[in-house]
Amino acid sequence: MRIGESNNIKDIAPVLANVFMEDYVLSNDLLAEYQGYYNLKQDALGTLTKYFNNQMSDYEILSMNSDNDCLKIEINDLNYCLMAEEMVREKNLSIENQDLKFPCTFCFQGIQHYTISQVGANGELVEIPDYSLVSNAQILFDQLIYVDNDNIEIGFSIWKYMGGTGHNFLLLISAKTCQILETQIELFDKLVNNNISEL
Repeated sequence: MRIGESNNIKDIAPVLANVFMEDYVLSNDLLAEYQGYYNLKQDALGTLTKYFNNQMSDYEILSMNSDNDCLKIEINDLNYCLMAEEMVREKNLSIENQDLKFPCTFCFQGIQHYTISQVGANGELVEIPDYSLVSNAQILFDQLIYVDNDNIEIGFSIWKYMGGTGHNFLLLISAKTCQILETQIELFDKLVNNNISEL
């Protein structure tokens, strides 16, 4: 089932439902079915296969902004952060880990739908109008809901520490295309080549 056809996570993004629902059991058959669908769609995804299918677990969302029909989500690439942190330790440099940022940006063009929701006990989605809470949240998991040459739909389970406790949210996005701007590679190369003197 695609985004907009139901208001329940069990219908739209069942692979993510166990993050939100204590009694929900993700069956091996459903997981295998989803993995088969994802594998079939790798050509359509292209470069995005480097990031989707839970390869961004624990990545920080730095910002999310919409401009006309474009939604941009900037994330901090954890893999490059970990490599930079190791370099800082080895060279005994006075740079705090939180200052190491290696962003890449997802550009969802032709936005048709995007919402942030809490998930009720039965899986019902309760939309939250405050999109600013996405900033500094962590991505836990993702589910590719649908993709073809003209559409992409994806769900992200995200986690954020607020008010002394952690909260899970569901981010749903439907757009015509998605492209990735990989600035983290250039920034890491600069850090290495300059021995972090310009960071």
